[in-house]
Amino acid sequence: MFWNPWPSRPEVVDGTVAVLSARGTGHNFYHFVTDELPRIGLLREAFGDIEPDVWVLDRHTGYQKQLLAMLGIEPDRVVTPGPGLHLQAKRLLVPSLPNAVMDAPPESQAWLREHLPPQRTTGLPEKIYVTRGTTPHTRRMVQEDAVRAALQARGFTCVDPGSLSVQEQVDHFAAARVVVAPHGAALTNLAFCRPGVRVLEMFAPGYTVHCYWAMTANIADSRYRYLVAPTPERTGDNELMQDIELSPAAVMDALDQLLAA
Repeated sequence: MFWNPWPSRPEVVDGTVAVLSARGTGHNFYHFVTDELPRIGLLREAFGDIEPDVWVLDRHTGYQKQLLAMLGIEPDRVVTPGPGLHLQAKRLLVPSLPNAVMDAPPESQAWLREHLPPQRTTGLPEKIYVTRGTTPHTRRMVQEDAVRAALQARGFTCVDPGSLSVQEQVDHFAAARVVVAPHGAALTNLAFCRPGVRVLEMFAPGYTVHCYWAMTANIADSRYRYLVAPTPERTGDNELMQDIELSPAAVMDALDQLLAA
């Protein structure tokens, strides 16, 4: 609105419009799942089994389309926000942001678990390492091959969320007893982990955030530990996407402490 204070003539909707999109939900898996989707639950808690004539929802990506289909949101009733969008509704519903400071409200996480349940966990690994790939400056693990080898010797299986459907991601995390991962949006799936899960999250020195600790804290009998890489000698990296330089020995030591807790 600030960039376009004189919008074009509105498209009039003679009915109810529910606006669920928010800052960060357009192309970020974590914010879409934790900030946008639970707003459906807030609406239905307030108004019962409401079905707006139009949903203003992010539906750009494959994972967004999958999740909305899993929740029964019909695509022909979805308007995707973008530049120039201007709607006028007879009735406008805009629920509060449930996760504005990334504190993972337990009610929102319970709603996600209820409405996005696992489908098949039998035979899936109970110890998983979640990779972010090998592209530099993407929060990848710099020594990932060595770390993976050390973890595999302890019974871990490497999981690449980018190669899985959303339902498969839910199933893998629901089956996991121990999760080791660099910080990234794939850890949003911790919402679906079982009681007693153990989580080791690894950070670059320039960017640490509490969101997945908060999510793990909602799970009964869970344990969480984090590990921050040393500050690298080189400077000038984008701190938000800084790669993570941790030795296999440091990771194994943190894992031992986590499992001994």
